[in-house]
Amino acid sequence: MTVADLARRIVAAVAPDELLHFDVVCDAYFASPRALKRAAHARDEATAFNLDAALPVISGIVLAVVTDISKEALLAGGKRALARLRKAKVTADTPLPALPSSPPVTITVYIAEKASAYGASEQAARQIAEAATAHWTPPV
Repeated sequence: MTVADLARRIVAAVAPDELLHFDVVCDAYFASPRALKRAAHARDEATAFNLDAALPVISGIVLAVVTDISKEALLAGGKRALARLRKAKVTADTPLPALPSSPPVTITVYIAEKASAYGASEQAARQIAEAATAHWTPPV
C-alpha cells in the first residue's frame, strides 16, 4: 500500500463525496505540498462567501497528515532512513512505512492532533485518525 492508497481509503471512510476529485487533489498536493497552507487561507475566504461546500477539504488534510506521519516513521528508522529521505521525498507512490510501536491510542491521538493542525474540525480529525490507524498496513 502506498501513501496515496491509504489517503484514498481514509477519504472514502470520512468524506466519500470527495472521492470524485481525489486524484486531482492528490496530484496537486504532491506537486506543491506547501499549497495546503495557502489553500487553508483561501478556504477561510471562501467560507465568507459560502463557497466552502464545493472545496475538497478533507482530501488535502488527509494527504498532508499521511505524508507527515510517513516522513516521521521513516526518520524513526535511523540514519539510513534519514539519508534515503533526504534523497527522495515522500510521494503518492511511496510505500507506507510501519507506524511507530507506540500504543494505538497514542498514535490515534497524535494523528488527530496533526489533522486538527491542518484545519480539520475536532470530529473530522477524530474520524481521520481512526480511519488512518484502521487502514495503515505497511508492506510486508
